[in-house]
Amino acid sequence: MFWGRGIGSEFGLGDVGGYGFAMALESTTKVLRPTVWQPSGRSAIAAALSSSSLQHHRGRRNTFLLPSYLCESIIQPFHGIGLNVRFYPVSGDLTINLTALRDRVDENTLGVLLVRYFGFNSQPDLTSALHRLFPDLTIIDDRTHFLLSDLASGYSPEAEIAVYSVRKWGPFPDLGLVTSPPGFCEIEQLTGTARNRARHRFFLLRTLGILLRTAYFAVPVAGLRSISLRPFKWAERSLDKDIPNGPPSSLTKWLWQRWDWPSVWRRRRENYSVLLEKWPDRIAQPLFTSLPPETCPLGFPIRTVARDRIRKRLIQAGIYPPVHWVRPIAVAADAFPASAELAQQELTLPIDQRYTSKDMRYLIRVLKAL
Repeated sequence: MFWGRGIGSEFGLGDVGGYGFAMALESTTKVLRPTVWQPSGRSAIAAALSSSSLQHHRGRRNTFLLPSYLCESIIQPFHGIGLNVRFYPVSGDLTINLTALRDRVDENTLGVLLVRYFGFNSQPDLTSALHRLFPDLTIIDDRTHFLLSDLASGYSPEAEIAVYSVRKWGPFPDLGLVTSPPGFCEIEQLTGTARNRARHRFFLLRTLGILLRTAYFAVPVAGLRSISLRPFKWAERSLDKDIPNGPPSSLTKWLWQRWDWPSVWRRRRENYSVLLEKWPDRIAQPLFTSLPPETCPLGFPIRTVARDRIRKRLIQAGIYPPVHWVRPIAVAADAFPASAELAQQELTLPIDQRYTSKDMRYLIRVLKAL
């Protein structure tokens, strides 16, 4: 059990919860074939934006439509290459109104970014509907939260570019993926001295953080926990300054090819099910009250007006739940009230493969004591 070391936050190496590296398993890249390997999710988006299908239209169009419920970091790659961004509304149940999206498409629209939330497929036909509505637009599908579900199903893009940030799921120093249909478009793998420096800096900082986290899990000393998190913060700051581009490290590829993702799938689903079964309704409302058989959730997202008070109490108890997400300044609250409200109320409880049902029951006891 992880109680003494905390529940949540950054990964370290180890075999707790089945996320060690099963040497006998086949590489998961035989299931999900990346077109381009990248060091991060932002790098994957930047690589997708270099695709030939997009460059063909850049002279006449320069605006991308992004969802109103998103992370600030997702906007960065678009601004980085000089694209304008506009937003389309996302409802409180995380669905997209296609009519509202269509009303925002004009002659300057180059493409649409989709963000899939928490691993739950609320609109399974969304991509095909967008293709029918906008056959000339490029669709980039951020499926980071769908990674495990896509690995299990053998998902393959039909006419869109899919991107993933893999480090959200396990102890990978630097890994983002870009996939697209064969022959759909050419995606440029950019290189250069400056980009190499940024890539190496990001890899080294995250590797240091993962090693320090591993040491902390072995010897859970309070001071070491704080120290182990610093390299991750430095790595994020380096991304904010310069998005690396190019292939990830050989170490990361080696780890990815030996990742025991079937065990990760099972443990996450088991933990989610425990929270659903034991959930105290008076505390908050789960965003998803069932677990479809094809779904592997990123976390257990809840919604409550007491979000900040609950989060503070959980942290005091050694549970570190992330917020998805703080509303970006560019997304006006009055223009997108549903997304703004969700950003103020959402909290994601950690259910990942490091933890067992005992850890989930501890989490429930903490919540019931509020």
